[in-house]
Amino acid sequence: MNRANHCQNDTDLVANIARIRGWSEFDVFKAAHRDWFETPATDREIERFFVPYLFYQEAPHWVRHYARNAQPKPSSDASVREFDSCFAVVCVWVALANVIRTCLRQSKSDALLVA
Repeated sequence: MNRANHCQNDTDLVANIARIRGWSEFDVFKAAHRDWFETPATDREIERFFVPYLFYQEAPHWVRHYARNAQPKPSSDASVREFDSCFAVVCVWVALANVIRTCLRQSKSDALLVA
């Protein structure tokens, strides 16, 4: 990956997680630092990494790691899988109900023809 794409991916990752969480990008840096180093950092300590990010759009590896792992993964979300399976069951029931209704209508019309 070339440098331009790498930088664009960094800004996209950080901006996306900030948008999802309703945070500023600076807050993402703070959360990433706390997650990676297991200790909170002061704003001044974070500025040391954040200012170069603003100028060069390159995030430290621990911020990229945090942003990648903090992205929601709907395909692995259990609630999404449950919804998909429930939707399939409902579709089968609707199809079955339509077949039964059609059969009942047909049997009524056949009964009228015989009588």
